[in-house]
Amino acid sequence: MNNKKEINCLLVISPFLPREWPLIGLPYLSATIKEHGYSVSIEDLNSKICELYGDAIDLYSKEIQIEFFEKNIDYFSKWIDKIINSKVNVIGFTVWNSNICIVEKLIKLIKKRNKNIFIVCGGPDNNGDTVKLLLVRDCVDIVVHGEGEYVLLEILDCYANNKPMDKISGISYLNGNYYPVSNSKITEIENINNLCFPDFSNLNLQDYRWNEIPLLFSRGCQWRCKFCSVSFHWHKFRTRSADNILKEILLRIKQYKRRNYNFQLFDCAVNQDLNMLEELCDKIIALNLPKDTIFFKGNAKIMPQMDCEFLKKIRKAGFIEFRFGIESGSDNVLKLMGKPFSAKDAERVLFDCAKNGIENIITIILGFPGETEEDWEATISFIEKVESYVSTIFVNFCEIEKRFIPLYFSDKVEDSYEDNHHWKTKDLSNTYEIRQKRMHKLDENMKKLSNWSAEMHGITRRYSKINKELFK
Repeated sequence: MNNKKEINCLLVISPFLPREWPLIGLPYLSATIKEHGYSVSIEDLNSKICELYGDAIDLYSKEIQIEFFEKNIDYFSKWIDKIINSKVNVIGFTVWNSNICIVEKLIKLIKKRNKNIFIVCGGPDNNGDTVKLLLVRDCVDIVVHGEGEYVLLEILDCYANNKPMDKISGISYLNGNYYPVSNSKITEIENINNLCFPDFSNLNLQDYRWNEIPLLFSRGCQWRCKFCSVSFHWHKFRTRSADNILKEILLRIKQYKRRNYNFQLFDCAVNQDLNMLEELCDKIIALNLPKDTIFFKGNAKIMPQMDCEFLKKIRKAGFIEFRFGIESGSDNVLKLMGKPFSAKDAERVLFDCAKNGIENIITIILGFPGETEEDWEATISFIEKVESYVSTIFVNFCEIEKRFIPLYFSDKVEDSYEDNHHWKTKDLSNTYEIRQKRMHKLDENMKKLSNWSAEMHGITRRYSKINKELFK
């Protein structure tokens, strides 16, 4: 093969992944390689087949992944028949912990049917374990680590021209002795304004639960919270310019004929660069669009600099919902986590957002190492103070991946556990059973408050406000 026109590339999203919106990563890859003349399409197998299983899925259970695959083997086999008949010769899978078992089984079936199909895997969970599982088992030809747009382009160029790939940064593969080899790490894309806008042409947004348009302002995070894996995936924070973002917004308005354009923002936090955000809002307001044309929802940080005037402006520009990672109502725990704000700062920002008609969703982490009973009482007290400004509260048991222990918790947490939720401190002051008791205490307290309902989503407790008139 020595012609890019002979390449027929398929990018696949396999079960189980969240399906509220289409993932934005593969559309970015598709746009980049299309611009360079390659034939590429995206298949969201996750969205299609998850209808067979419903929403109540433990996303991190390998047993459920295997059970689901075996139960639906006929469906997957027919899907692979379709791929073989379509003459696809390169397939890329996005790999997460929640779909790695299904991805592996799909790849093995594909290779059994046609061993010449070239398989590439990438995604946020492509760490050393993934390389071991997928490479050593001889499933995958190449594993991509980190940002994949330009790496995948290099891979396709080498594949199309029968060139070796040993000089491509950011990949792992098996050498001639079937031993995993990892090339040098890639340098993250400095100017993300240069990336093509994501290509959603193969995805019907109406097939997703919220029918919203994915959008990304930035990559990475300026903070280094000690429970968060973002810094493992993105080493630097980079933001797009207001002009570049506005250009994409206007493109989506032209592409999709809608009365309302609801944008779902995929950033770690949309308000990391307040100057850019304010400039973007000024430009959106200057468009003078009819009222309620554009809406934005996304993750946000508690930034004390966001005063009432600023929040009033961004609400006017269409920002209607923020998901804040508050995580604790105790200043002691916030400091342990590496959060650069106080509980008082969080209370004020939530109040001002609600006052300006911005809906607040908050997350709380229960049982962070170093959290005491007094700290948890402070968090319960904080929730009581802000509950009238908040529409939804997610409470998550603190999860600690073993790779975090030598970085942050070597003096506190034992490393003898298998499940990331069942860790315990060396002095036994914080165990899974203790965390369960703390959750029960919060449950009992929430029952005393009116206008709230509670339900479990996997391992997450969700408290939802029955009446959200405050944010209308």
